[in-house]
Amino acid sequence: MNFDDDDFDINDFNFEDDNPEETKREMDEENKRIRNMPLSKKAREIFDLTHAICESMPDDNEFTEMYRGLLMENAMMLEPKIAGAESMDDYGLKMENAVIIKVNAMQLRTQLNGCEMFDLVKEDYLDILREAIDDFKILFAEWVKKFEKYDI
Repeated sequence: MNFDDDDFDINDFNFEDDNPEETKREMDEENKRIRNMPLSKKAREIFDLTHAICESMPDDNEFTEMYRGLLMENAMMLEPKIAGAESMDDYGLKMENAVIIKVNAMQLRTQLNGCEMFDLVKEDYLDILREAIDDFKILFAEWVKKFEKYDI
């Protein structure tokens, strides 16, 4: 079928799923593969550490709510963007997600300096999260190298 034809009809396509159980199984396997990637696991670890740090912040500091929001916003973006990039073949869209991931990880690390400056969290806790982010950066660089550039 030529998409330039005037007689193009969306109904010519079959969107019926011939085997919904097989499709669900394949989707579950793909989700499991993505969740078990070292980069995804490290993103989850960063989220969990960030959440714990936010919970440990004192409520009586004027900067607490702002930093909780910023930290959690950046930590929450990592894993979904990894999953999004993994679920597509388009190199440009993969790289777009990769840039968003990198920006969020860098902002998260920078915000830890603010937490330290305003004495919101014990420095030892911040160091643990900094180390996790540094480990993430290494895994991230390896992951991006595997993108297929011909899928444009």
